[in-house]
Amino acid sequence: MNVAKITTQEKSACIFPTTHWTTLLQPISQRTEQAQAALNRLFEIYRRPIVNYVRTLVRQPQHAEDIAQEFIARLLNREDLTNVDRAKGRFRAYLSTSIKNHVITHYAAEDAKKRKWFNDAFSIHEMAADLGHANDAEKEFTRQWWRATIDEAVRRLHTEWETVGKAALFADLEPLLWNRKDGSSINAIATKHRMTANAVSLRKMRLLERLREMLLVVVGETVGSPVQVHEEIRNLLRDP
Repeated sequence: MNVAKITTQEKSACIFPTTHWTTLLQPISQRTEQAQAALNRLFEIYRRPIVNYVRTLVRQPQHAEDIAQEFIARLLNREDLTNVDRAKGRFRAYLSTSIKNHVITHYAAEDAKKRKWFNDAFSIHEMAADLGHANDAEKEFTRQWWRATIDEAVRRLHTEWETVGKAALFADLEPLLWNRKDGSSINAIATKHRMTANAVSLRKMRLLERLREMLLVVVGETVGSPVQVHEEIRNLLRDP
């Protein structure tokens, strides 16, 4: 599937959800249980890209999981996010900068506890410069973020088809969206599910269209407005 064909003509405004990202900007006292659950889900979806990005920045990669978890927990409970301009902010871009700052702060506090203040051999400015060079790491973070976005869209689609008793058909059609060579052919799927080849092709087209819509929804949960959905998709497709 060529996801680059997601365009502004695809009615994103009609399916744009209440964004999880802007919910995160609300003061904690105003968050409902439903909003908190949505935020937890947002971090669940993108946990792996976050952890892997932290791993590229820390001194000891084996500690990345703990540092990432500390970052997520603190972010979920911070009220100063109300100062972020939700009209401009994108969750992924905000995280990229915030993670770097968190790693710097983490080591500053850790060294202070050990009474090993930064000296000429390793200063806070050198650490910041060291983190700032990580263009390759940031590109990998973007690539993994896009992969996580696609995986979440596919997971939601699978749930939809499973709900109506079509999980087996979905499992056979889904590989065709990506032109996987190991996927079954249209004719083989038609025979297996006692359908015509034309009917299978039509289901594939509808599934592809629904996948585009679902990608818009998932991305929409991480930006501040419907207008930013396509801008974020272009950014995600540009870097990997």
